[in-house]
Amino acid sequence: MTSSWPAQLCFIPTATGDSPAAIEAVTEVFVGREDVDFSVLTLFTQPSVPDFETHLTAQDVLLAGGGSLVMSASLPSTTSSAWCPCARRNR
Repeated sequence: MTSSWPAQLCFIPTATGDSPAAIEAVTEVFVGREDVDFSVLTLFTQPSVPDFETHLTAQDVLLAGGGSLVMSASLPSTTSSAWCPCARRNR
């Protein structure tokens, strides 16, 4: 899956409206694992990290909580530029 250790995995629950139940369920799966550095990026009403693009491009895995992440109107326009370096890095 990825060559970095631990894998940087970011859960983006925007399709579920940043549902606390969805965040809790996914967090229970990944927190405490030695092979995963887990984070959550919420977008309602503002991104939960100070630098959205830097956070996304630092990830090995982006786990979308359903829906179409790339086409989401909730994501800033920097999403498209964030996808490319991340995808190229992991090929």
